[in-house]
Amino acid sequence: MASVSEAAGEQIVFLRQSYSIATLTLFCAVILAVGYLVLTFDPHRAAPPVVTLDHAQSVEFTVLNTGEELLRQGPVRLSQDWRNDVPVNGRAPSGLVLGVYTISFSLEEVPLEHMSIVIPRVSRTVELVLNGQPVYADVEQDPALSWEWYSPRLVPLPDNALRVGENTLIIRVTASFFATAGLSKLMLGPTALVDDILDRLSFLQTTLPLATNLATLVMAIPLILVWLQGRRMTDHSHFATYGLLAAAMVIFALRSLHVHVENVPLPIAVWVPLVASSLAWAVGFFSVFLLRQSGVTWRLPERVIFGAVVLGTSILFLFPDSYFFENRTLLFYFPVAVIGVGCIAFVCARTAMRPERDQILLALALLCIVPPTINDLAWLGGAMPFETVLLLPIAMPAVLFAISVSIANAYARAWVSAHKTNAELNLRIEAAREELRSSYEARIIAEKKESIAQERAQLIEDLHDGVGNRLSMMLASFKAQNLPGADALHGCLDDLRIIMTARDVDTIGEALSDMCHIHQGAAKALGVEITVECTSQVKGLKLQPAQMLSLLRIGQEALANALRHGKNSKIRAQAMLGDSDDFILRISGAGAALARNRPPENPGGRGLKTMPARVARLGGRLTIDRDYDKGWVVECSIPLATFNNTYNGAQSR
Repeated sequence: MASVSEAAGEQIVFLRQSYSIATLTLFCAVILAVGYLVLTFDPHRAAPPVVTLDHAQSVEFTVLNTGEELLRQGPVRLSQDWRNDVPVNGRAPSGLVLGVYTISFSLEEVPLEHMSIVIPRVSRTVELVLNGQPVYADVEQDPALSWEWYSPRLVPLPDNALRVGENTLIIRVTASFFATAGLSKLMLGPTALVDDILDRLSFLQTTLPLATNLATLVMAIPLILVWLQGRRMTDHSHFATYGLLAAAMVIFALRSLHVHVENVPLPIAVWVPLVASSLAWAVGFFSVFLLRQSGVTWRLPERVIFGAVVLGTSILFLFPDSYFFENRTLLFYFPVAVIGVGCIAFVCARTAMRPERDQILLALALLCIVPPTINDLAWLGGAMPFETVLLLPIAMPAVLFAISVSIANAYARAWVSAHKTNAELNLRIEAAREELRSSYEARIIAEKKESIAQERAQLIEDLHDGVGNRLSMMLASFKAQNLPGADALHGCLDDLRIIMTARDVDTIGEALSDMCHIHQGAAKALGVEITVECTSQVKGLKLQPAQMLSLLRIGQEALANALRHGKNSKIRAQAMLGDSDDFILRISGAGAALARNRPPENPGGRGLKTMPARVARLGGRLTIDRDYDKGWVVECSIPLATFNNTYNGAQSR
């Protein structure tokens, strides 16, 4: 047996290890597949007629309000991110800067009509001058408030603006070194082909993030309601977990939607730190949610995460022109990303050790965040081109949406289970009500019976104290005067004593002794001896007063017949257990002389006819046998169940 159990245990361990290895393999496959898609997907691809302008002959940086020239570079490779590609000693301490890009390119044998330029990314305001002719300008944008940096722009070129041979394109970009600023490469070509690039970029950079983040906000509403309702409970730590997820969803969605703001509602010095820190708060709340969802109850990691977020946010707001702010990618975003990826790795590791369906789905969803996070972090650090599509605003809402759906599904399953449990509980309550109603009715009936029994007992006592005393006095008077009717009065007193015995005596042994004692006077006058034999097994059995009276009436009738009609000098009353463990009352010697002449159907007259009815009320049976020497033998057999389950108690005594 032990070897079989050990073999089964080893098999379970082997299956669990195999499942863990398969889960790890699946995790690696997912992250490799998503990483491959991120690295190979190029939304800027274009047909050969489209010309990519990715070099500028020169760029000049000038302080806008003073006209001071900061830096002159050339040639410059596009894309150029001002935060990374411009030396620190060539930047303005604060304020707006004008960057003027001069791009020269040559065209030969290309259609010069219906041409357009698409700019995948430029920030903040931009003007284009082609061959000395202005073709585009953000005339309605205030450079100090403009925040349009993520939406691609299409610039239709006037007819004959281009010429065969050399062309010069001057691009004026107005922005700040301490915000997201720069110029991406440009695509020049027929409008129909350029529109395809624009549609693709608009979908990835504006339409899809807008839809996913709005959906995230909508999905956060049920979680907020769950959290608010859970706060009413004494212990709402479980619901607080959903509050953390809801906070992460709301903050991240609002943070991602900030790219759709054309003019900032706050000063740039406040707006930029607010946008930068919002990502850290979203990741912080989400990381703590992941830890709690994985069953981590140790609060120290949570305090470390929130402490780092609060400290970094404070530094961003207090020192907007500091070294920390200039290098916030390395000093702020990178630690936040490490915290988030570390929590994801922790969840995946715990899932791999003890794989479960819901946890595996959660881990797979979380793994899909890692490659987009690396992509966006590399863009923030300047390792990716300025026009790189940011994937985290798309991937993160999708993962948050999937987690919310899984939580909603879990709550739906819990609701269905609770509904079933409630239905079963209602059935049980209804059954309990019915049982209670029946019990109540039975109790009312029992109370009525008890009340009637008490009234009868009181009546019997009154009969005994009143009628019984009068009968005793009449009997004494009749005997003293030797008047007829004394026997009748004596019989009435015997009946009354039988009734009192049934009411006052508890056990079979005492009741049978009293019954025989009542008849001893008549038996002695006739020269008959009455003996009572009661075995120890049945002596302590008990009956209800009404049942006891029926049993005594049976014995009384048998004894009376034996005394009236019998010729024996001895009558024997026996109480014992039968072969079937039934209680048996046997009275022998009842009318030996008459037993020789009368048929067994009518051995003793009318009195014996009432005995079967009484026995039937006790659930037993009555037999009357004829014995030529001993007379009639009356035997009453009653099931022990009639004695209120007192048989075992009697045996123990």
